[in-house]
Amino acid sequence: MSISIFACKKEGNAPAIENISPSTEKIAVGQYIVLKSAIAGEAAQLTYKWTSSDGLQSANKEPGWIPKKAGYQTISLEIAQGNKSTTKNAVFNVLEPDFRLGLWGNTRAEIQLYESKAGRKLLNTDPAVLIYGGDEGNAFDGYVTADNILINAATLYSVDYSSNPSLYVRDYSLQLQKLQSKYGDPKENRVYYKNQTVKDELDANPGLVGSAILAGDVQFKATWEKQGNSINLMLYKNTDSNAIVFGISYAPLSTGVASVKNEYRSVVLERLHRSLLLL
Repeated sequence: MSISIFACKKEGNAPAIENISPSTEKIAVGQYIVLKSAIAGEAAQLTYKWTSSDGLQSANKEPGWIPKKAGYQTISLEIAQGNKSTTKNAVFNVLEPDFRLGLWGNTRAEIQLYESKAGRKLLNTDPAVLIYGGDEGNAFDGYVTADNILINAATLYSVDYSSNPSLYVRDYSLQLQKLQSKYGDPKENRVYYKNQTVKDELDANPGLVGSAILAGDVQFKATWEKQGNSINLMLYKNTDSNAIVFGISYAPLSTGVASVKNEYRSVVLERLHRSLLLL
């Protein structure tokens, strides 16, 4: 956490503000953060005035702050005791979330707090996977934890196009375009064929690609590595469950999150898929 504390401005003999601290070491846009202060000397009958560079205004002793934008944000606290007052500023580096409102390493309780304060309802009771409704009507977002720590995440699209499987290809292409708009060209963008015969047949008859997905003969995958994260868009048939898995997995590129090894990207989607079946 990057913090810069500026010198106090004191009028009279007001109590000194020793420091301003947030409730978490790392802060991301959209997270609910409680701000606290340490006051030196006699602290009776104080009034508080909190403001921030992104719009916070509060008279609470320990206000809640939900950062609105990434970058360095200034928090200002003025305390008054009668006609005496003191002001102190602190600067915090606000990060972009790794997934939804979460940062890798956040605890399960922190994720639930952030989502609750954003007005979102937890959909399941699995202790290792927290599922929320996604931004699109057929999407579900899952935070995956290990030892109570967020280690990876996924968005799963719950659709059944078995009667018109070409729609899988349509939806995959739409999601690919959205991710390209956000992250640029993928590091990898491939179609995997069961064998050369399947490839030759689909090259000659591209309208059969949807049916080939249903049969498990073809898989789609695109990968980005951005901002320390691996983002993977995938569409394939799980041969164990015979279910079509379509979604996006997210994981840190490093393995330094609580020393927990990241799960393979397709496993994350399948884990979320299993949890959805229990809803």
